[in-house]
Amino acid sequence: MKKTPIRRAVETSIITAFTIATAFIWRDVIIDFIRTIVPPSETIFYEFLTAIVATIILAVAIYFILKAESEAAYVIKRIRKK
Repeated sequence: MKKTPIRRAVETSIITAFTIATAFIWRDVIIDFIRTIVPPSETIFYEFLTAIVATIILAVAIYFILKAESEAAYVIKRIRKK
């Protein structure tokens, strides 16, 4: 099993905490926006729609981040071999 340096674990934890805090702030903004422009009887539909769209955007972003990370690792390996 690979050891994770303490510094890396702390950095990751801090970034995760800020990300979660930002997500809660955006959640409130999105809900208030939906309630402002949509009649109350249709609010739940638009909340589901917003959740689905946000999930798709997040999945695509994660895919591109992981792809970029793996490509960067490949380039670094090639550079180190030279």
